[in-house]
Amino acid sequence: MKSSTVARRRAFTLIELLVVIAIIAVLIALLLPAVQAAREAARRAQCTNQLKQIGLAQHNFLEVRGHFPVGVLCCIDSPTNPDKHGTYGNNGLGATWSYYLLPYLEQQGIYDGMSIYNDGHQWGWPGVGRANTLITSTDPTDRNIAASETVLTVFRCPSLTAPDRIYDVSTDAYTVQRRPPGSYVGNSSGSITQDWTREGEQAQIEMFKGTATYNNETADGLFRTQYHRRIAEVSDGLSNTVMVGEVRPDPRPGLPNVPEDESNRRSSRSAHKDHWYIGGDDADVLRDLSEYLGSTAIPINFPKQRLGTLDWGKYEMSYSSDHPGGANFLMGDGSVRFIKQTINDRVFRALGTVGGGEVISADSY
Repeated sequence: MKSSTVARRRAFTLIELLVVIAIIAVLIALLLPAVQAAREAARRAQCTNQLKQIGLAQHNFLEVRGHFPVGVLCCIDSPTNPDKHGTYGNNGLGATWSYYLLPYLEQQGIYDGMSIYNDGHQWGWPGVGRANTLITSTDPTDRNIAASETVLTVFRCPSLTAPDRIYDVSTDAYTVQRRPPGSYVGNSSGSITQDWTREGEQAQIEMFKGTATYNNETADGLFRTQYHRRIAEVSDGLSNTVMVGEVRPDPRPGLPNVPEDESNRRSSRSAHKDHWYIGGDDADVLRDLSEYLGSTAIPINFPKQRLGTLDWGKYEMSYSSDHPGGANFLMGDGSVRFIKQTINDRVFRALGTVGGGEVISADSY
């Protein structure tokens, strides 16, 4: 009878298992940055595409109206002057440039449902606000709130890290309970460094209209309050003029019945960037215009500042993004360019003006 031998299989030792695990960990560590970079490249490409859609809407508006949209429209004080507000109506009451683009971005339903031409139709409710508003409501204020609470991806960069919704309270303590932050603002200037001036509220209003200059600052960009721009005014050339730029919102939830500025002072010592689309109560009274307008007078990705410092206003008006190294910008001709945060300050300022007469080399940004 033949004897048979049973072969014993040798098991992995603990050291061998640890070596295998270590090799896998190294491979993951090498691959993860590449995967993350590929995802960010895809998000940046989508952001570029969204800005191109906005640019196409701007030029469709231009073709129909003969001018670009107004930056922020409110409180028309001369409704008989057609050069001032064109066909906007007798009152603007908080509408911004993005509101006028809605029909050209397949959002006709929102545009038709809103009511902004009556002083009794608001952008929010006092106190805690109102939940579950609908664009089909019989109440015009509810319809305006519903529009403000609608997530419109075309106005939100896919790399956005801000919360999807914010409890927003305006400087007049009007509330929108679930407001989505936006990622793009219209360029108002190559000289303005903050959305207020020490000369007072009336001076600030005139500065953002572009009808007055204070401390060498005025609305010399494509978007300003009350007035619109025509192509003939853009003597620097549309391809050399920033139309819309990217921003990284840094909002803080508001407190019921507490004006926004007071709420920020109570809850934080730092400035905050809140950016929205369509319009709102602050635009209605021409306050906190950095919510919808930006300036190339401040470097890209300007660092966060403490409240009360001289530079906190710069933080609010600055362009920024969650893309590494810079931000996307829509130019006046509809092209989109990624501008690095290392761009020369003089060149960046020049890109923000419509008629500064600066000569900008194509390889300078």
